[in-house]
Amino acid sequence: MKEQDKKMVLPKLDDLFTSQEQRDNPVVDEVKEIELYKIGEFPDHPFRVIDDDKMEEMVKSVKEHGVLLPVINNS
Repeated sequence: MKEQDKKMVLPKLDDLFTSQEQRDNPVVDEVKEIELYKIGEFPDHPFRVIDDDKMEEMVKSVKEHGVLLPVINNS
């Protein structure tokens, strides 16, 4: 085989911007169900719970359809 016929193997773009450790141990997404009491307060969060008609509507929707968009933890 001629030298010109050999295909050059180039690294993937993601490999150029990650460490070897990151490539060796890729993060695997998983879904975990946890008890509500395990969720702690986040004192400076930008969202406030307002117990109004919209909240009641959401509660009714969750009871009827379940949670359609789960909480995601990226830690």
